Amino acid sequence: MKSLNKFFIVIGAICALLFVLILGFIGYMGGFREMVVKEQDFGPFYLFYHSHTGPYSEVSQLHKKVTKIIAKEKLKSEASFGIYYDDPSKVEKSKLRSEVGVILTKVTAEKYTSTLIKNGLRFKLLAKRPYIFTSFPFHNVLSIFFGLSKAYPALGKYSKEKQYPEYKYNNKPKGFALEIYNENEILYLMTAPPIAQ
Repeated sequence: MKSLNKFFIVIGAICALLFVLILGFIGYMGGFREMVVKEQDFGPFYLFYHSHTGPYSEVSQLHKKVTKIIAKEKLKSEASFGIYYDDPSKVEKSKLRSEVGVILTKVTAEKYTSTLIKNGLRFKLLAKRPYIFTSFPFHNVLSIFFGLSKAYPALGKYSKEKQYPEYKYNNKPKGFALEIYNENEILYLMTAPPIAQ
């Protein structure tokens, strides 16, 4: 009987330890983070990218191609980015439009634009403009999934409270969501009013 009690005590201790470790991991990844949404101007951004039409899950491969070209030219990017024009809950996957690439400084962009275009990249200057935004810590690839699950519901709630126009599909989209991946932080920006078509 004593040995049985000891067994359950050990099992209980292991389960408690695992529970604490899981909570600690979720906390470290930002799972309990309160998402604060604000409005602020951002930009200008000097963007070099590939365009994509199709599932958003496929853009990571395009990003690898962009970073490979940047590395080939021995350039250092300010950050990585993704622009998403369509709401995946309202548009079929095959029609989702996006752009993915890197942000360079003004000096680097002016010096290497023609070279990077020759390497197959597109370029555009995203002017300074107002966004609603929130942020999330960037520790590893899992941060992307944790961030997505928390950022967009928070942005959606904020825009609903502000009574901003809802997303509508348009052949020439004016609004978009912009994700910027810095070394330690992910910024989630939406044009204000967000996705105003």
